Amino acid sequence: MAETDSLTHDDEQVTIKPPWVGDAHKSEKKFLAWFKEYYPHIEKQNQNRVEQLFNNLLWYTGQYDHSKEYRMSLGGNREEKLSPRKVPLVVNHIFDLTEQRIARLSRFKSNVKALPVNDEFEDKKSAEFADLILRQLNRQNKFDLKLQEIERWNAVFGEMFLGVEWDETIGDKDEDGNRIGDVRYSLDPPFFKLFDSKRHYDESRWCIDIYRVMHVEEVKKKYGKTVAPDNKRSIFSYAFLNDHIHRKEPDEVVVYRFVYPPDEFVPEGAHIIFTPDKVLKMAKAYPYSHGKYPFVRLTDIDVPNRLHGMSLFEHLKPIQHNYNKTTALIAKNIFLVAHPKIMMPEGAAKVESMGNTATAVTFRGPIAPHVVTFPPNPPEVVISIIERVFSAGSEVLLESESAT
Repeated sequence: MAETDSLTHDDEQVTIKPPWVGDAHKSEKKFLAWFKEYYPHIEKQNQNRVEQLFNNLLWYTGQYDHSKEYRMSLGGNREEKLSPRKVPLVVNHIFDLTEQRIARLSRFKSNVKALPVNDEFEDKKSAEFADLILRQLNRQNKFDLKLQEIERWNAVFGEMFLGVEWDETIGDKDEDGNRIGDVRYSLDPPFFKLFDSKRHYDESRWCIDIYRVMHVEEVKKKYGKTVAPDNKRSIFSYAFLNDHIHRKEPDEVVVYRFVYPPDEFVPEGAHIIFTPDKVLKMAKAYPYSHGKYPFVRLTDIDVPNRLHGMSLFEHLKPIQHNYNKTTALIAKNIFLVAHPKIMMPEGAAKVESMGNTATAVTFRGPIAPHVVTFPPNPPEVVISIIERVFSAGSEVLLESESAT
């Protein structure tokens, strides 16, 4: 029999058409029909990635328990899951190394300078005025703190998105007391961005963005349309994420955003805000003059021929895993032999009368009782193995920081 690929029978039956086929991006009814056909496919395609991102978050926090998955991966390749009974003692140094990296990178502040086009007086004053606006915008959005968060999310997840959009609900007020709007920065996690299947980020043509998780009454107030709650407790349908970082209340709905920057197939672009059952807002023309996505992508490690970035954790996890195993072995040896042992012939003393923590080891033979202690761990274990693990982690950290 000829060898086949790894697609399942259900996957072989899936034929996904681009949204511009039949002008589905221009009709509310056609678009919702396209989304309901397309979304289960793209969600399944991103399951391993979302699962790995969630697993990286556990490595960062060190919150391993028997109800959550514990695994080790090398170079981004997925390996066997560990049995909960084999979860070792965790001394989380990934957290320390990550925070050290963030502290070093945060020393470099954002510095944008507006330069005049020529040497004329008006252009110089315009450039100075633009500098004041940019600095004020950074202060309003607390951009220095956002940079720290960006570096933290980048290290954990491998990539991060910074949304840059106009918010009509903020800014100063006009004569009638209405807000005039202003630019707002937002941190968008990578597991809420579902791009079309491409080999590289620059080749992606559209993105389904989990835009908001909103109460049904908030949706009605903001968009003027009534939607029914879906009574689900999770944003995704992945069972391993229930009651964790993707949790939602039953009276909330997931509001999606479909973003298609203008290209040769859709010259006018597309920008649609919707729920699975109703289109809330469909722009007649692409609302961003730059013709790109309304967010900036930042990566930790770019990998050739991969759509998504890779986290530094993929290099640190094997080191941390071996450190955990070594620490667990040392602790086990200490608990086993660190207490003094009283060696005595059988019947020489009543073991029940010993009120201390020393352990009695009885044997038969004409030897007087005596106390014996054993070295729980040879010095080379503590000095050599652990120090090498620490130095290896630091080298990976510094190499990554230099590359960044």
